[in-house]
Amino acid sequence: QAQLRRKKQEGQIRDFVPGEDFSPFDPAARAIIAACPSLSRDVDYSRQNHGITMVLIRKEELVLGKTAVITGASGGIGQALTESFRQAGYRVFCGCNSHPERLPEGVWGMAADLTDPQQAKAFADVVLQQCGGQVDVLINNAGVAQQKLFQDISDDDWRKMTGVNLDGVFYLTRALLPAMIRRQKGRIINISSMWGVVGASCEVHYSASKAAVIGFTKALAKEFKYLIAIITSLVAYAATPAGI
Repeated sequence: QAQLRRKKQEGQIRDFVPGEDFSPFDPAARAIIAACPSLSRDVDYSRQNHGITMVLIRKEELVLGKTAVITGASGGIGQALTESFRQAGYRVFCGCNSHPERLPEGVWGMAADLTDPQQAKAFADVVLQQCGGQVDVLINNAGVAQQKLFQDISDDDWRKMTGVNLDGVFYLTRALLPAMIRRQKGRIINISSMWGVVGASCEVHYSASKAAVIGFTKALAKEFKYLIAIITSLVAYAATPAGI
């Protein structure tokens, strides 16, 4: 504590202002900082005040040289995520199966059909080569949606829905997870939907695929809970073009 006070007096560290944005991708950290305004930017806290265990470092150090991989990056949610991570200073690697011209400037993009395990692995191999094997964040966002009566859903409709919404998540996670395991560090975020929880009329195949993503994420998170953070994002509503 004496060392902290000295550093503060010398201007090396400062207090957080309540509500200050520590990281745009860590709402838990924001909530903790808002509740504990005395936490300092350089402090390594280990079960001190409020029983909180976390390390707070400078924001520029947080993102410096970090890599984010985002699929479905050319439209809707993926496009917004890509721009947000780019503005935050991440090296962003994007996968998209269509409309690569929609990718923001300053990001790396590659066209890939992630429903094909070989293309998913090829995409992952290129990303790992470009970033030196360091993937800090993987966001499996690519997805499609379709409204149809259950009896009108064709075999092709079913295969496309599960292929994009589920198979792609499995193939790319399988390809990139070993790099995170080696570093014992990383985050995987799988974008699902509220329909994966409650189901949607006339969207049986979509609801089933998103429910599968939730189950996949929960099981994977338990298997690797001591190494990396794996979470599901349940999107209640987003104004995105259908099929992107």
